[in-house]
Amino acid sequence: MPYILNGDIDYSGGEVLLDGSTAQKGQARRAENEPMPLFKFVVTKNGTDRFDENLTSGQLVHDERWTLLSGYPLDDRENMELVYVYAFTEPDDSGTLTKTKKGDPTTVALFDKIKLVNYGGEFLGDNVGGRLEVNVEALAIQTEALGDGVDASEPLRVWNTLLSQAESEVSGE
Repeated sequence: MPYILNGDIDYSGGEVLLDGSTAQKGQARRAENEPMPLFKFVVTKNGTDRFDENLTSGQLVHDERWTLLSGYPLDDRENMELVYVYAFTEPDDSGTLTKTKKGDPTTVALFDKIKLVNYGGEFLGDNVGGRLEVNVEALAIQTEALGDGVDASEPLRVWNTLLSQAESEVSGE
């Protein structure tokens, strides 16, 4: 998720709010150089779009079974991106998953769409090179293939095992 640093925003008129307006001067002042995502996940429920209205890296998701892994989002200052990694854990005790139109079980969507945060258009061109891009990757991990001792109920451990396997393949180990 691309971001800008809050230090790049002129706060002389007050805090810039998510809708582009400002709070009272000096109110809700944020720490220097804190990442502020340019997009928020939009979750649609009952025809109403909702998103995290705070100017933090926080995001809303559809279902509590989507878990932001510990240590994320990562702050990639070189690319001015926040990297989120979520895990969808096993169905709840009832064993229910969302059903497709064909009746097949599937996971609940993480989010429905994204919303560009209005920090003021003058910041976008200078801070992200005039290009806004959100990369979304999905991986399905079959935990049986990860080896003994990796419990699917520990998504961070599964993720770290997958990362270490990928690093071994790249390095030729």
